Amino acid sequence: MKVLYCPVCEKPTGHQRKLGFGTLFAIILTLGWWLLAIPFYPKRCSICGQTPGLPSAFCIFIFTFASANTLFDF
Repeated sequence: MKVLYCPVCEKPTGHQRKLGFGTLFAIILTLGWWLLAIPFYPKRCSICGQTPGLPSAFCIFIFTFASANTLFDF
């Protein structure tokens, strides 16, 4: 586990890869080939789940939704 500063928690916390049901499902579906992708999973804060240096998924969703709305607004 790597200890990095988390801007959301505002303190140094442990960071590790999170593997869930989706990863297990992908491993079974691809007959194990998905194991090659696990080293590329980002390390996340063990407390809040935020990836260091990347905006949260909510911020990305809001930015995308706002951009899409302004593009097609006549």
